[in-house]
Amino acid sequence: MLKLVHDMKLKLLLSFFILIWVTSGLNGEILSRRILAIYDSQRGQTAKKNHIHANAEVILNYLGSIVEYWDIAKGLPGEKRMKKYRGVITWFYNNSMNRPQAYLQWATKQVDAGRKFVILGNLSAFRDTATGEFLKISAVNQFCKALGFIIDDTNWTVNMARIELVYKDPEMVEFERSLDYELTNYEIYKPFHPKTKAYLKLKRNDIPDSESVLVFTTPHGGFAANGYVFYENPTNYEKQWRVNPFKFFEEAFGLKGQPRPDVTTLNGLRVWSSHIDGDALISRSEVKPNTYCGEIIRDEILNRYKWPVSVSVVVGEVETDPKFENIARSIYQLDWVEAASHSYSHPFYWADDYEDKNEYSSRHLPIEGYKFNLKDEIVGSVDYINKKLLPADKKVKQFFWTGNCEPTEEAMRLCRKIKISNINGGDTVFDKAYPSYTSVAPLSVSVGGYRQVYAPNANENIYTNEWEGPFYGFKSVLQTFMNTESPVRIKPIDVYYHFYIGEKWASLNSLNEVLSKTMAMDVAPMFISDYIKMVQGFFSARVERISVNSWRIRKYGDCTTIRFDDSEEFPDLNKSVNVIGFHHYQNSLYIHLANKEEAVIVLTDSAPESTFLAQSSHRLFDWQASKESVFFRTEGFGQGQFVIANLLESAAYQMTVGNLSKAVRSDADGTLTLVHSMNGFVQVTINLAKQL
Repeated sequence: MLKLVHDMKLKLLLSFFILIWVTSGLNGEILSRRILAIYDSQRGQTAKKNHIHANAEVILNYLGSIVEYWDIAKGLPGEKRMKKYRGVITWFYNNSMNRPQAYLQWATKQVDAGRKFVILGNLSAFRDTATGEFLKISAVNQFCKALGFIIDDTNWTVNMARIELVYKDPEMVEFERSLDYELTNYEIYKPFHPKTKAYLKLKRNDIPDSESVLVFTTPHGGFAANGYVFYENPTNYEKQWRVNPFKFFEEAFGLKGQPRPDVTTLNGLRVWSSHIDGDALISRSEVKPNTYCGEIIRDEILNRYKWPVSVSVVVGEVETDPKFENIARSIYQLDWVEAASHSYSHPFYWADDYEDKNEYSSRHLPIEGYKFNLKDEIVGSVDYINKKLLPADKKVKQFFWTGNCEPTEEAMRLCRKIKISNINGGDTVFDKAYPSYTSVAPLSVSVGGYRQVYAPNANENIYTNEWEGPFYGFKSVLQTFMNTESPVRIKPIDVYYHFYIGEKWASLNSLNEVLSKTMAMDVAPMFISDYIKMVQGFFSARVERISVNSWRIRKYGDCTTIRFDDSEEFPDLNKSVNVIGFHHYQNSLYIHLANKEEAVIVLTDSAPESTFLAQSSHRLFDWQASKESVFFRTEGFGQGQFVIANLLESAAYQMTVGNLSKAVRSDADGTLTLVHSMNGFVQVTINLAKQL
C-alpha cells in the first residue's frame, strides 16, 4: 500500500509539471465547434421545424459540432456574433427570400472571413419575396465565386429523359439510396476552384458541353443540389440520404482529424440507460388478477433486473388513492431507482398557441376541478414527489416531458429554477419501417435560452402504434439499437417505456426480451440523469489545439469520452494529462478522460507501455495505476466490468473490493478483466501478490 501511495504521488507530481509546461509554453488555437444554421420563418420554418434540425444536426453532433439557429426573417447576424462560428449551413426549400441582395453580401463576408459555407438544396436568393423581382445571375454569382463556383441559370430541366450521368462517387452520393433511374433534376453549377472535389456530374444528352457538378466541396465549403441531398417518398414522405452526410459534412466543414466529444460511450463501452414515463401506473393489468401496472413493473421488471432505472409518476394519477402512492413509494425505495416527475396532469401540449392543439380532445388528463397551471405541473409535481413519495435520501433529479414534448421557454425556466434537468422528445427510430439516419434525432433542441435534451430513442408507444397494437412491437427497438451501433455508434441505448407496458403479456414479454438482450451486451449502465449530464458536457466542452498532435479539452464535465475517427494512433500516456485509458473501435480511437476540469491529449504512433484502462462499465474516480498496483473508486448498479491493460504478463495479483479480497491473474498480454456485481459505491485496490 505504501508503494501505491508513493506511485500515486509521483504520477500526480509528473502530471502537474506536464500540465504547467503545456499550459505556459504553448498558446493553443481554439477550435470552434459551432455551426450557424439559417432558416426562414416566413416560409413556415422554425428553429425546430426545418430540414437541418430534423436530418442534418444529428450527423453534425456525431462529428463533434454544435448547431445553433438563426431566423433570417428577423435580420442577419452581425460580425460580433459570427466570430464564434466555424461555418454556416443552409437548407432552403425554394428560390426566394426577403432582401436577397443583403443576404448574399452577408454570406460573401462570411466566406471572406474564413468561415465554411455549406448549401444544401436551394440557394434561395434568386428572387425578392417582397418585390417579386429576380436578381441578376451576376449578383448571385458574386457570392458563388467566393465559394469557388458559378451558376448558369439556363438550360435547367426536370425531364429525366434528357439527364445523363457523367460521373458519380457512390460512397458520397448513394449513401442510403441509389441514383439509378432517379436523376430528377439538372441545373448548371460550375466549380472552378483547383481543389474542388466533385462527387456527382450530370449533363444534358441533347445539349453539347453541358456538364454540371451537382454535389461538390471546395476549401470554402460545399454544395449539394435539390434532388441529390436526400430522397423523399411521395407517398409517406419518409426520407433517405443520397449524400453521405458523415463524409460530406466532415469534408465541407474541414472537420477531419479533430477530437470529438462523444456521449454514446463511457470508458470504451456503449452507454445504457432506462427511464419510465409515469403514465398508467394506476391502470389495471391483464398479466395478473387484481394488480396494477405499477405493481407488475415493480415485481416483474425492477426487482428482477436491478439495473439503474429512472422512474417518473404523474402526480394527478397517484394522489387519487393511498394504494397508488404506496406503489410509487415501494418503487422509489429501491436503491437502483432514481426519481423523476412526469408532470401533474400529463399535458398533451404545453404551449397555449400550439398549432395542432385541435387534434386533442382536452389539454391534459381529466382531473376534476383542475385547470392547467405551469407551476403546478412542474414545481408542484416535483414538490409532491419529494415530500410524499421519496425516502429521505432521495430527491427528484429530472422532469420527463409529456404529450408532444414541446415545452415552452417558461416551462424550461421553471426546471432550471428548481435545479432539475429535463429530457424527452426526439423519437429516434431506425428500423425496417424507418431505414434511415433521417429518422435519428440530434442530442437536443434549444427552447429560448434553454436546452431540452432528447431521449436517445423512441419508446414503446411509437412501436405499438400509440398502443393500438401490435403489443409486442417494442421488440423492434432492438433493430434501432443495432442500426445506431453499426457501422457507427451514433446513439446510446435507452430502454424507454411507460408503466402501461405492464398491462398485457405481449408487451411485458417484449420488454423482458429487450432488457435481457441489451443487458447481455458490453454496455455501461447509468441513470438517465447521468446521460443528461454527459450531453450537457458535450455542449460545454472547449477544444484547443496545442500542436499538430496535441489538444487541450476544457469544461467537458461528465462527457469524458473524446473520439478520433479514422485513427490508429494512441494517446501518449506519459505526456497526456488526465487521460486514464483508451479503446479502438470501428476504426476510431476512444479516449477516456478523468473527471477533472481539463485534460491534455497527446497522440503518438507508438502503443503505450504504461498501465491503462481499456474498458470500464462504470465511471471511475481517483484512478491510479502502475505495473504493480491499481486503485480506483466507482459506483453504480448492474454488471460491473473493468478491463485493465499493460499490467505484468501472467502475473498474480490480490484484488480487494470493499471488504472482499481475492486472487486474480493477468493474462499473457498483461490484461486483467474484473467482473463485479455493482450495488452502489465500491473501492477497488489491486496489488501484485507477494512472492513466497
